[in-house]
Amino acid sequence: MYVVACTRAQHKRADYVLFYKPNIPIAVIEAKDNNHAIGAGMQQGLNYAELLQVPFVFSSNGDGFLFHNKIAADG
Repeated sequence: MYVVACTRAQHKRADYVLFYKPNIPIAVIEAKDNNHAIGAGMQQGLNYAELLQVPFVFSSNGDGFLFHNKIAADG
């Protein structure tokens, strides 16, 4: 599994994208500092996942992770 960190620029970019193989993204990780709730980045991560067409989203504030599975009917 590959991990790519993206830097912020004019265009919106996911904080981290996990790749199954080169050019095959599988998950987005949206990171916030621990002054935010664990799930504070989930909606932003879901938006990036939609753009990248990936099934898995993680949101983290550094103290824990929240996971969303877009394949599962109940999320």
